Amino acid sequence: DERLVVFHSQFMGVKLHRKVDDGTIRVLSVSSAGRANMTPAAVREGDIRMGDVVCEILGLNLRNESLTKPQWLEIVARLKTAPRPLMMVVRNDLNYNGTAAAKLDPFQVGQSSRGLLARRNNISSQKSET
Repeated sequence: DERLVVFHSQFMGVKLHRKVDDGTIRVLSVSSAGRANMTPAAVREGDIRMGDVVCEILGLNLRNESLTKPQWLEIVARLKTAPRPLMMVVRNDLNYNGTAAAKLDPFQVGQSSRGLLARRNNISSQKSET
């Protein structure tokens, strides 16, 4: 069954990843607590669970799609600046066994878009220094 999740804050409270072997986007973890003075309900509404498969995000239908790394990086960049509320459709992964995926794309959408941006800027500055 597919479920709609609506994010009201830049802080999404989830980590997403792209599985390298099949190109699907999955929920790596879900934060049960909000940021300072924010309840989880203020951050998002809807049921989202570790292991869920993302079916739609940013108006993109990802059902039966295998994303390449460049496509995933474009989605990550757009997620950071997308206006809120942001809608995402997820579904249970019937094959999910409760463990983290073995092969993860190294670029993750973390609990804080600022954290991801800081990591990317740090990586960019290190590359430009060498």
